Amino acid sequence: GNVPGAPHFNENYILANPTGSLLNVTGLPQAMELNTCGLFGIVGSYTDPTLPTPGNSGVFFMQIAAGGAVTSVFNYIPPAGSGYDIVDVTGAKKSILFPGDWYVTGTVLDPAGLYKVFAMRINECTGAMVWSVVYDIQAPAIHAWGRDIEENLMTPFGFPGAAIVGKLNDGISDDAYLFHIDATNGLPAPHPVIITGSPNTAEEWRSIRQAQAGPLPPGFILGGTTDFYGNKDFMVTRMDFLIAPFFTNIYDYSPNPNTDNLCYDVIERLNSACNYEYYAIGNATNGAFGGSDVMVVKMDQNGVSFLGDEFTYGGAGNEYASKIDQRTTAPCAAPPPNLDGLSMFGSSQNSFAGLGGADMYMIKAYFNGISGCNELFSTPLLLGGMPPNPAMPVIDVFKIIPDVNLSAVRHSMADVTLCFNPIIGGGSNARVAPADDNKNVDQAILVMPNPTATASKEVKLEVNSEVEGNVE
Repeated sequence: GNVPGAPHFNENYILANPTGSLLNVTGLPQAMELNTCGLFGIVGSYTDPTLPTPGNSGVFFMQIAAGGAVTSVFNYIPPAGSGYDIVDVTGAKKSILFPGDWYVTGTVLDPAGLYKVFAMRINECTGAMVWSVVYDIQAPAIHAWGRDIEENLMTPFGFPGAAIVGKLNDGISDDAYLFHIDATNGLPAPHPVIITGSPNTAEEWRSIRQAQAGPLPPGFILGGTTDFYGNKDFMVTRMDFLIAPFFTNIYDYSPNPNTDNLCYDVIERLNSACNYEYYAIGNATNGAFGGSDVMVVKMDQNGVSFLGDEFTYGGAGNEYASKIDQRTTAPCAAPPPNLDGLSMFGSSQNSFAGLGGADMYMIKAYFNGISGCNELFSTPLLLGGMPPNPAMPVIDVFKIIPDVNLSAVRHSMADVTLCFNPIIGGGSNARVAPADDNKNVDQAILVMPNPTATASKEVKLEVNSEVEGNVE
């Protein structure tokens, strides 16, 4: 993607148990940048086909050196004979309050066949487990799945905290949930589980991120899915650090409404005008390019979207997106540095000739969504959202423990750049705002490149105002 910082690597890793037998990686492993160690990491789940079930599964944490070599593969399992199995690992977030530690969450299956949430805190350098807890969300919930976790920078309960999100089922329908934990020991906070949903509809949170203070108090931004309007739609909520929602949005895919679209991740960005904005990513199952396409919805700090704030990327087959990240090296700078922008990650299936069936898929774009390749821009179709409600309590029931380290072998993978231009006409990160409240002070605007498109004599300028009417 033309971002400096070699050495780069593109490796395939195969896990093995201490006897050398190969393991099956399950779920979607999470990539991590281990800043205090100068390493990279991958955390995920596995099953061991050489062991009887239940009890043949675990969580792995693999450390990777700058060139791609494996240094250690730490292993965490349910105790032998417990009857518990690790289903998947779906969320991992770096701690700010405890530098060098990470929170991990996912789902376990208990001996009675019920799904429950688990979380742990581990050290990125030593692999040491600080704590682990399996949670049981009480009746009327029957099953619960852990999807993501994030640290709470406030202390509403008097201790450092974190919040876990996912979905639960009461035997009738799925609801999205959020509950708080004590970040020092993983135990549930004295606060009810917060439910978002309605009877006979299906809701789920897949992502939770910290949201900094702007016009709204600091808190969380949540991303997920609901079928409240018949088909599955993006669901995005901005809330404080406890329960209060500031906006709750539901988005249907505007080029092909009333079809399924699922949100898997959401991020907050401080833009060049020193305002916060949000990007939610997932996929539209009936995309504009055929099959499933990558779908992104952009919102301002109040949850409002504008013309062109729905980005679609795809090919003739199916594209799926699971994560979105940003490179914002100089917030509140106009224009931002050339290499700043969005990175969107997922998979592609049968879309691009010569690449085979399923492949990994990465899109790099400006903050206005322009990547210069297989893209469409439309205006998001906003529907009314649903408020969260306090519901049942949650208790801790079980713990996961460290075990003997695993091993891994690797071999290099090939990658193909399908479409890349160092400068894309119409692509821009530039946003300029007055330097102070004195509206009469002239501000210089530098447009780079100038003109903004090859063989063009035009420079496009967008002017936004906080009030209705003409803007000078």
